[in-house]
Amino acid sequence: MHVTWIGHACLMVETQQGTLLTDPWLVDPCLYNVVVHQCRPALSVDTLPSVDVLCVTHAHYDHFDPRTLQHLSKTALVIIPSSPLRRLEQKLRALGFTRIHTLPYWQTVDACGMSITAVPSQNIPEECGFVIRSGNSTIFHAADSVYWPYARQLGQFDIDVAFVPYTGWEVSGTIGVDVARQWQPDWEETVRNATSIGARCLVPSSCDQFWSPPSLRWLNDRVHPGRADEFIAAVDAYRAKTPGIKAEAVAMTPGSSWSKTGGFQIRPADGSEPVAIPDPEPSATKVPLAELITRARQFVSTRRPQLLACLKDNPIGVWVLLSSRHTFYLHDTDCYFRLHLLDPRGVYALNEDTPGTPRISITSQDAYDLFAGNIDAEMIVMGARAKVIRNKTEWDLIRIYAMEYLFVKETYSG
Repeated sequence: MHVTWIGHACLMVETQQGTLLTDPWLVDPCLYNVVVHQCRPALSVDTLPSVDVLCVTHAHYDHFDPRTLQHLSKTALVIIPSSPLRRLEQKLRALGFTRIHTLPYWQTVDACGMSITAVPSQNIPEECGFVIRSGNSTIFHAADSVYWPYARQLGQFDIDVAFVPYTGWEVSGTIGVDVARQWQPDWEETVRNATSIGARCLVPSSCDQFWSPPSLRWLNDRVHPGRADEFIAAVDAYRAKTPGIKAEAVAMTPGSSWSKTGGFQIRPADGSEPVAIPDPEPSATKVPLAELITRARQFVSTRRPQLLACLKDNPIGVWVLLSSRHTFYLHDTDCYFRLHLLDPRGVYALNEDTPGTPRISITSQDAYDLFAGNIDAEMIVMGARAKVIRNKTEWDLIRIYAMEYLFVKETYSG
């Protein structure tokens, strides 16, 4: 097994039988249209070798990039977690992939001389990590997963190298809650979690995306401000004071590699800067409320039965989506409306905001595109194009985050 870190969460794992790629994102910007790589990936879609197996941990665009996937072989075996709400399998089929294997948590599939096991992410639906084994070599690709509650199970794999996220994730700033808050990771907790799985080496990964437009660069200090070198130093400090901890942390640059026989081969940093993205142009189009509600009701007529079909597999998640009352404020037309899938109407206009109810401030064009499937909630949130106003309780924020599972884009072009 020869493992190359391409960048962010993209690993290339090569054996004599074939090549595996994790979480492909090689095109900047990703479909948020504002997020780029902090460091240029080691390969492009033009220089990437033929790929036999794809492992996609979840549907976020910095892990599932349609513009990268469009360039890959459609006969590759694609391994994914169960993802009926985000409709990950449907997205892949729309892109032309035909060999899609939904791998249940803790189950294993063999391909190209590798054994791939899906590891759940605690309390995060439809996301996973992957343990990948070949011969006497084992790696763990954690991606964005909350993996450490499963330290005992992961410890049984005798992991050589774990590619782990190295800083927390806080998106409340992107949706207008606590926008002035600056925070730093609890490095001791982060390192304690990372070392708990017993891996011999830890490689910080999956946290180096960069908000490029000038008006959004403040998000780089809000969403996940920790740096890889801080994680490395924290691991060294924790190991020095904690008996029995032997894990070493290694910083890999894009294009650096590891194998059991050759160890780490670190490529010199190329000194590349993040791709510059200009500030997005705001839309001047104002969509009449009646037209928007008509389109939203068409969305409800399609999405409601899709969610009901998922009720058996994810009753809590589906209930949250069906029962949530989302109040939208169209700040460019000064109108309110509500989405409530349990209401027979599905969508209805409001004369004014209901006191105590969190409302989502958005443009009428973005709202229309959201219900039309031209964009999805992830694009809106990561682009800081929607703001949550007034209520800041945890449950309200959970319902806002749940919009990501409600508004799902399935088709891509270009």
